[in-house]
Amino acid sequence: MAQPMIALVGGFLGAGKTTFLLQVARRLSAQGRRVGIITNDQGEGLVDTALVRGEGLPAEEIAGGCFCCRFDDLINATQRLAQDFAPDFILAEPVGSCTDLAATVVLPIQRYFGQQFRLAPLTILVDPFRAHEFLFSPDRSAFPSTVGYLYLQQLAEADILAINKTDLAEPAQLHKVSARLQALWPRAKVLALSALTGAGVNAWMEHLGSDEPVGQSILDIDYETYAEAEAALGWLNMRGSLRAARPFSPEGWIEDFLRVFGERLRAASAEIAHVKVQLAAPDGSWGASKASITRGGEEPFFALRATGPATSARLLLNARVNTEPATLERCAHEALDAASQRHGVAVRLDEVQSFRPSPPRPTHRLSYS
Repeated sequence: MAQPMIALVGGFLGAGKTTFLLQVARRLSAQGRRVGIITNDQGEGLVDTALVRGEGLPAEEIAGGCFCCRFDDLINATQRLAQDFAPDFILAEPVGSCTDLAATVVLPIQRYFGQQFRLAPLTILVDPFRAHEFLFSPDRSAFPSTVGYLYLQQLAEADILAINKTDLAEPAQLHKVSARLQALWPRAKVLALSALTGAGVNAWMEHLGSDEPVGQSILDIDYETYAEAEAALGWLNMRGSLRAARPFSPEGWIEDFLRVFGERLRAASAEIAHVKVQLAAPDGSWGASKASITRGGEEPFFALRATGPATSARLLLNARVNTEPATLERCAHEALDAASQRHGVAVRLDEVQSFRPSPPRPTHRLSYS
């Protein structure tokens, strides 16, 4: 059996990694290639994993820490996918607050598991709006400077810097960001694409079949600052269900929830990194609706839209925001109450996780020296 190729696609929260990987997976599947996906987060119960499995793709979820700190879990997941599904490609999405992947994931896979897996160039997906903020206006960012440090470290270790959301950004802004990225990190290949429309994705996929060097930029990273950056963000995961006596609109409920949630967070001076919410039919009768926002005041982006009204739904919420976990949880409860009262819906929460990530402690950290 041929070695599966692992393609790590990192990038800051809200860069569009899951949308991108699903776009790639669809195109590879259309070519007759078998694909598995591994999602990753500090907590459990991910909207991304539900979205991937909803597409009928084999998926593994690594929870409780990033790939570097859960390296053994990552290897076990890749081996399960390889044994159970014999994929040609395994697309792996590290959590959006993770960096130092070359030293802690890429090189250890090469050294210890090079006979089992091949590696594609390490790709970091770039949101041009967030990049413009951290590259050109860091002093005006609503995030603390430690988060800016983390963001730049993510970019610095990339083999490929893939600027996403070309369908949303102005050409002049894309050119400005692209030029700065190439000037700062001339070793990296800089591409532009749209995970939503698929424009430019084939150009990225050409690198999957190449023998290019991978993990070439090993960081000199300050782990204390890295830990402070992750701890600056509050993380919230909620899992539960909605039920109503009369049909309601899942999309309308999500829009109202995100609107009120955003208002409450702005009132608390809390900057959004990424918020994702999904409602899905318990019996599959009306499908699912999934939307996200990546900054305050942004209109929701719907990756999935329901086919009809609902009287019940499964709820998943993932929120990553620059605030205290208790503040984040309070704002979410207020938004749940407001949206549910508006639509005549009763909410039952089965699980709530609100926390700050623990300091990263990688299983391995290798270099070329």
